[in-house]
Amino acid sequence: MKQMRSSPVALLLALLLVLTLVGGIAVTAYARACSHVYGTPTITVRYAEKNSSGHTVITTTTKVCRVCGHVDETVTSVRESHDIHMYDLGHNLGQATHTFHWRCDICLWVQRTQTIPCEGPPCPAPYGFQLRPEVQ
Repeated sequence: MKQMRSSPVALLLALLLVLTLVGGIAVTAYARACSHVYGTPTITVRYAEKNSSGHTVITTTTKVCRVCGHVDETVTSVRESHDIHMYDLGHNLGQATHTFHWRCDICLWVQRTQTIPCEGPPCPAPYGFQLRPEVQ
């Protein structure tokens, strides 16, 4: 029978594999043994599913342990109603019109925009108009 000889490359690859496995296990064990000391959390807020009934607020809180680098991430999702207010977009020069829109102050979703005839500038105060709802 022929005797198999180990090549230096095969030995090196085997050694790298063993070190990688041992190193990965050691890092995981260290992270589990750490009594985490978190720094200041990073909080990210975004708005999704914007429609006529409201919007969804998605809040992500990320904390990183200052000792071992463990990352703890918490995501919450809450459905809210809009906070709609009317905004005056001003006089449209050369068109003798004035534009308003109704927008949510939280997620910036625009409920509607309305343009009405205006004899300005100067334009009358926007709340002096009797605004009619737009037909959708």
